[in-house]
Amino acid sequence: MSFLRRLPLILRRIPPLLHRHSIPLRRLSSRVPDLRRLRRPTLVVNAVLVALLLVGVMLSYRAVSAGYSAAANSGTAGIGLVTSGQVITTVSTIGTVQSAAMANLSFGAPGTVTEINVKTGDAVKKDQVLAKINSAKAQEQLSDAQASLSSAQQSLNRVRSTTDANTVALAQSQVTSAQNSLNAAQRAVSGTTLTAPIDGTVIAVNGTVGTWWSGATADGQTASASSISTPFIQIADLSQLQVSTSFAEVDAMKIKADRPAMVTWPAMAGAQAAGRVTAIAPAASSQNSVNSYPATISLGALPDGVRIGQTVNVTVTTAEVNDAVRVPVAAVRSQGERHTTEVVRPDGTRETRALDIGLKGDQFVEIRSGLTPGERVTLHRDESRGSR
Repeated sequence: MSFLRRLPLILRRIPPLLHRHSIPLRRLSSRVPDLRRLRRPTLVVNAVLVALLLVGVMLSYRAVSAGYSAAANSGTAGIGLVTSGQVITTVSTIGTVQSAAMANLSFGAPGTVTEINVKTGDAVKKDQVLAKINSAKAQEQLSDAQASLSSAQQSLNRVRSTTDANTVALAQSQVTSAQNSLNAAQRAVSGTTLTAPIDGTVIAVNGTVGTWWSGATADGQTASASSISTPFIQIADLSQLQVSTSFAEVDAMKIKADRPAMVTWPAMAGAQAAGRVTAIAPAASSQNSVNSYPATISLGALPDGVRIGQTVNVTVTTAEVNDAVRVPVAAVRSQGERHTTEVVRPDGTRETRALDIGLKGDQFVEIRSGLTPGERVTLHRDESRGSR
């Protein structure tokens, strides 16, 4: 390598040498009789200098090639430092921002929409009237149910004086059935008016005044995905945002509730929020024959611009060791339970040293014994022979 460092200096000296030993054209023209005598030594000198230049280039090429070859054959990627710090393992996935408190509202009977009192983005309070429909069918069913209950009650009153227990029991069952029908009809009528079940913000209104609503859930208030595909009004508490996500089987086994998480927003540069795993499902959800485990991540202080439905990256810390003696993962080689590293001494020589390791992290390996902070170690390019 000392020759390589001197090569630029040698190359810079070649042109002056060529100039010094060459004969200017004017001198050649003024001394024509001596041209043949002087030309031969000049050509010899120039040829020697060119040969030396070629030899230097070849030697430098071989030296550089040998250096690259040695580095490649050794499988090393550089020198690392033994430090003190945190060692962590993580798992990552993709999730969606949702509200922890949401309500999907639909009318409980078919009818024409007569009143909508809110729009998307409005803040609402619990029990606030949001919308109404005019349902003649619901009113008709209520009147019929009331009449049926009255008739059944009269029949029961007439047979109470009889001694036939079976007749009394039959009349009583008819009263009970009529009462259930009346309760359902009353719910349908109350379902013609939508009221807010929670404090929150309107995030969707799927209808306009004058349109026909075909009906939804029995109670007319909260609709599930199985009962109706599109609710008439959706409300969410934007102060209780969380992340809904799922983890692959191999990762879900490492996750427990209350583990710390970091959430980042790909659509917002630099946006991130700390969070924690609030729940991990005990049963898998299967899609396209691939099992995953749903999980919920709570969020702390939120960056500006966060909205429901945004895609986020979630990284959960599954294990950590603080204030550990550590080395980069590429510094450790393992064969079964035997772990070693190559220590670089101050004089440049190297020694292989056995290690007692702890947690194998994403970037670092915990060293329980065998190394001290400040020592230098060889980093191996082939990490498959390292601590993985």
